[in-house]
Amino acid sequence: MAESRPPRTTDPESLRSLLSEATLRCDHIDRRIMGPPWVPEPFRTLFDKLYVMFGGTGWVRLDDARWHIRPERVWLFPAGTVQQGHVEPDDPMDHLWVHFSAHTVKSLDLLRLAPPPRCVGGATARQITRLAVEIVEEWRSDKPTAPLAVTGLLTQCLVAAYRAPEDDVVAPDERVAADEAGASDVPPHQAEVLSDVIAWMSRSYADELTLPGLAERARMAPNYFSRLFKTYVGMPPMKFLESRRLRRAQEALAGTDLPVGEIAAAVGYSDPYYFSRAFRRFAGASPTAFRREALQASGEKSI
Repeated sequence: MAESRPPRTTDPESLRSLLSEATLRCDHIDRRIMGPPWVPEPFRTLFDKLYVMFGGTGWVRLDDARWHIRPERVWLFPAGTVQQGHVEPDDPMDHLWVHFSAHTVKSLDLLRLAPPPRCVGGATARQITRLAVEIVEEWRSDKPTAPLAVTGLLTQCLVAAYRAPEDDVVAPDERVAADEAGASDVPPHQAEVLSDVIAWMSRSYADELTLPGLAERARMAPNYFSRLFKTYVGMPPMKFLESRRLRRAQEALAGTDLPVGEIAAAVGYSDPYYFSRAFRRFAGASPTAFRREALQASGEKSI
C-alpha cells in the first residue's frame, strides 16, 4: 500500500524557509484512558493535533484514511482535518494528545502548507513518544519555565516527524469513502496540483509570474484557481508570491552588501521604488533601515 505522506508543498529549500518562520502555541495537553464513545461522528478539527497511542483497540480516521490503534504509533495532522475515531469497549485506549497551533509566514498554517507524515512508527514514534511524555509532565508543572519547555519539546516532536525516514512512515490500513460531512475543502487531486504550483512558485519567485500564468500551469480558470489557492494556503496566490519575494529580500539585505536596487531585481521587482513601498508594508521599515538594524543586531557596523 502506498504510504500516507500528504503531498509536499515545498522543496527542501522552501521547507527550510517556512520552518525558519514557524511559531508554536499549545492550547491543551493531556493523557487519559478513554473508552467509547470516542469521536463517533466525523468533524473538522479546530487545532493542529499530535496523538500518541500507548494501547487499546480501535481506529483513527483522518480525512479519507484510517489506521488501527496500536502502541508506538504517532499521528500529526493540521487544523481542518476531518477526524473520526472508535475504541472497543473491552480494550480502552491509552491516549496522549496535544492540541496546538503552528504558523508560518504571516500566520499561515504550517502543517497544512508543509505537512509532515500523518502517521509514523518505529524509532521516530518512540522518539516522539518520549518527548510527548515530557510535554505532559511540563504542562502539569507549576514551574515558571514550563511553557517554554513545552514549546521546545513540541518543536523537537515536529523536527522528528519532518525527518522521519520512509521506513517509519505508516501507510493507512484502509481508505474510507468521503461523506458530505467529511468532504475536504480541497479535493486530494487538486491539493496535489496546488502543492506542485506552490513548490514551483517558491523556486521561481524571481521570474515574471502572473495569475493567468499560474492558473494555466494548474490547468484551472484564473478565478477558480485563485479561490482554491486561498482556501488551501490562506492567502491569494499573488500575495503568497509577494511574501516569498520580500522574505528573500530580507535575507539578502541582512546577509549581503548588494545595493538595494540589485536585490529588488534579483527577487523579481523591476521597479526599485515599487519594491521599497512593498517592502515597507511587509517589514514595517524601508530596505535601508531594515539593513541597518540587521547589521546592528549582528554586531557589525552599519555601512
